[in-house]
Amino acid sequence: MSINKSIQQRWSGFTSILESLFRGDIVSSPFGVTESGQEDFRGILLETNIRPVGLNLASCDFGFLRAQKLIFAESSIASSSFKGSQLALGDFKSSFLDVSFADSKLRGSGLGANGSSYSGCDFSRSDLSGSTGLGGRFERCQFDKTKWNNSLMGECCFYSCRFTGEIRGVIFGGVHGASMVNCDLSNASFIDCTFNEFRFSDCKSSEDTLLFCDWPKALACFKKEVRTRRDFGAIELATRWIGVWEKRLNITPQNMVDRADLAKQVGPVAGEAIFKVFHDIWQRGM
Repeated sequence: MSINKSIQQRWSGFTSILESLFRGDIVSSPFGVTESGQEDFRGILLETNIRPVGLNLASCDFGFLRAQKLIFAESSIASSSFKGSQLALGDFKSSFLDVSFADSKLRGSGLGANGSSYSGCDFSRSDLSGSTGLGGRFERCQFDKTKWNNSLMGECCFYSCRFTGEIRGVIFGGVHGASMVNCDLSNASFIDCTFNEFRFSDCKSSEDTLLFCDWPKALACFKKEVRTRRDFGAIELATRWIGVWEKRLNITPQNMVDRADLAKQVGPVAGEAIFKVFHDIWQRGM
């Protein structure tokens, strides 16, 4: 998303106002409100790390914000926008309600620290590569074509969220109830992802992304069937992956098998053969 340089340049000479804003002293913009009725703070450029504490902001447009790191501590942000921004976002005991981070570069962010929550937030087309989830709660959030490359979403819980596009190289889960509940995964694929002590409940997925609520039982069935099916032509590769999966059974009570991921890991022919067996097991309600 391109930025109009004039909305950045207009902040020249307003350093004191920006300092007051992030101290919580003011909540109105010298440039009035946007067409949507939000306070117009678009185009702010912060050259140092900022850690506002105890902010309560609502109906503010921080679109196209540029910052090295912006950490909200014990703060509440509602009905606001950070669309098109570029920053490492952080939080601590904070809440975000109906906030848009769409089309933003949020690489290396730290989300969900000490019970922070995101409700009704939009991360569509944003870049969360290299980010860390620290136990946050995400409810009714949109992750449409969000980039997650090499992120760690440990201890995070997702409720009624929507995921679309390719989710690659993410570690989901932890030991304290990390989960996806009533989430829509029907238009998402998960490549090179790991689910540790992670649980799925009432999630909607496609027939290319299979969710197994009893992964040890499903894997035992798979192990048996690949050795008895005469038409199965990938026994060597399947046996190798069985060994990998069995080593992690103690931390994967539930798991996901993604068609595109298998094709990447073992090749399209063997991947399709392995996926077909899992699909038959999945249809039996494992």
